[in-house]
Amino acid sequence: MPIENSGYRVCTKCVMDTIANTEISFDDDGVCSYCHHYDYVLSRQLHDEPGDIALNDLLDRVRSTRQGKYDCILGVSGGSDSSYTAYLLHRAGLRVLMVHCDNGWDDGAGVHNIRQLAERLGYDIYNYVIDWPEFRDVQLSILKASVMDIEIVSDHVNIATLFHAAVKHHVRWIFTGENLKTEGTMPGCWIHNKNDLYHIRSIHRRFGALPMRTFPQLGFMRKKYYEQILGISIVPLLNFVPYHKKRAIEILQRELDWQHPGGKHFESLFTRLYQTHILPVKFGVDKRKAHLSTLIQSGQITRAEAEAALAEEIISPEALAVDKDKVLKKLALSESEFQALMAIPPKAHSDYPCYFLGFGLLNRIRRAR
Repeated sequence: MPIENSGYRVCTKCVMDTIANTEISFDDDGVCSYCHHYDYVLSRQLHDEPGDIALNDLLDRVRSTRQGKYDCILGVSGGSDSSYTAYLLHRAGLRVLMVHCDNGWDDGAGVHNIRQLAERLGYDIYNYVIDWPEFRDVQLSILKASVMDIEIVSDHVNIATLFHAAVKHHVRWIFTGENLKTEGTMPGCWIHNKNDLYHIRSIHRRFGALPMRTFPQLGFMRKKYYEQILGISIVPLLNFVPYHKKRAIEILQRELDWQHPGGKHFESLFTRLYQTHILPVKFGVDKRKAHLSTLIQSGQITRAEAEAALAEEIISPEALAVDKDKVLKKLALSESEFQALMAIPPKAHSDYPCYFLGFGLLNRIRRAR
């Protein structure tokens, strides 16, 4: 049985610890609740043995339900997970429409990688460009709210854009690069439900200035309508294959001239600053611990390798200075205004109206089972 954490503790199996984490617990051997959750819950959701019948059944269903020009939609960011998913779908011979939501923060390698996927795999791409002043206003409202999951704004519009594209092109299958082998571990107290449009609107009404006229929106009820009435399914393909991140990257670099953004989700300039500066400085969170721990749990790296990675600086001071300068200019924030936002005491998402207040609690209950 898990025991309560007391002072600083770090898992004896992975690198998850008690810093900025109120939900972690440990067994008598010092193994954390995330490792147990991965072993007893998440691993059972994988269909990743070579030749697994689940993958063939899935691909057959996708092919048999094509209603228009495309078999499926794939959300792409230019990162390794979505890029490798594109590669696998091409090998399966599916007709794919790649969908990308351009929120103004695309940077360097990600742009190159998306272009390479389209050219080398022969895929059409639908690039939805968000109205920048409107998106900036919503993003600034979340910053002013001082909640941790600032990325709820980008994540929400990404999901909304995928479903809107599926409806427009009469496609019933949406594939994403999400997967349990590299993303299975993430504390519920670090994130908020990405579909909580009510929460985003509530914060924006309090801190925003511009109306959300073109902002891609997808509330819980609309998403249920798309899924249960229109029959649209969103599928993490990498949970159906033997996905090894390092090997996948080697294939992408060799066959598609894929460029490494430098870190997980670093293909977005804002996300890069969020993970390398805002999260660790304001909230005490280093997301590398969760990312590396999942790789340990899925057998892709050792604990020693994870510790060595964490010992490296999260970003060089020179690179951070460049990123921060670019982000502040794009957000039209002065250094003093940004520091004032950073100085606001962190607040819980539940301090603002939410559609579902129990999201973090539900994650903890699931992990305890």
